[in-house]
Amino acid sequence: MSSSCRLAAVILAVTTLSGPVLGQEWSRFRGPNGSGVSASTGLPVEFGPEKNLTWSVDVPFGRSSPVLAGDRIFLTAIDADAFTTLALDRASGKELWRREIERDRQSEMHQDTDSATPSPVTDGSNVFAFFQETGLVAYNARGDELWRLALGPFTNFYGMSASPVLAGDTLFLVCDQNGGSFLLAVDKDTGEQRWRQERPGRSLSYTTPILYPDAQHPRQLVILGDRWLDAYDLSSGESRWVLNGLGVGPVSSPVLSGDLLFVNAPDQAPEPPPPFSELAKEHDTDGDGVMT
Repeated sequence: MSSSCRLAAVILAVTTLSGPVLGQEWSRFRGPNGSGVSASTGLPVEFGPEKNLTWSVDVPFGRSSPVLAGDRIFLTAIDADAFTTLALDRASGKELWRREIERDRQSEMHQDTDSATPSPVTDGSNVFAFFQETGLVAYNARGDELWRLALGPFTNFYGMSASPVLAGDTLFLVCDQNGGSFLLAVDKDTGEQRWRQERPGRSLSYTTPILYPDAQHPRQLVILGDRWLDAYDLSSGESRWVLNGLGVGPVSSPVLSGDLLFVNAPDQAPEPPPPFSELAKEHDTDGDGVMT
């Protein structure tokens, strides 16, 4: 995974430094409103150690994705058991600053995840990060800590994976877990809670919300959770609409394309056993209607 982080930094360097690409922002997990799509053109289609490489840099272990703002790249990691936020120069890869906070507790979670799984989000200057074993933390462009909001403990087998999302001056974080799931809205400048909306019946999920109708004129926050798709009013947290009957434990975040909303959730419900008549065809060899 550390190699993946290094590769991610290299890819960012390659794909953001050629002409018109420099102005393209990638401020949150999966880029513009979580679409995973960039409008940039002129990107290299091949790259590697000897081809189209601008720079590379070693970074600490982490599973989060880097985000871009102006001339900077931000990413989170775990370094010597401390939760780390890094700022790199976008043109050179030079480390501009590194800030660390100690964990508040030790959470039990699957070995394939950790507290540096959620990606940070940036407003173009400040950067906001979420670590399961501490909470939310905000830094300004110089790396000064602006505020910290303790959250948890959480109960989630695979760990908390939803990344924070910005809309205007409000930071949103969905915290789905095995009991006590909720959606939180805080002031991005102060870290003060604006509202908290409980999410009863919503259990384990690992998706990041998106904004509706778009990131420029947002009115609602859309969340794909366990069996449910929910839309919340940004200003109050009130439910606007719900859709149930979806799969459990979703990992893939929702995506908007115009008026179409795409969601993907696994169906992990146990399969019912086949009818006895089907089993008998193969296993009732003596034809007495009984399987031993």
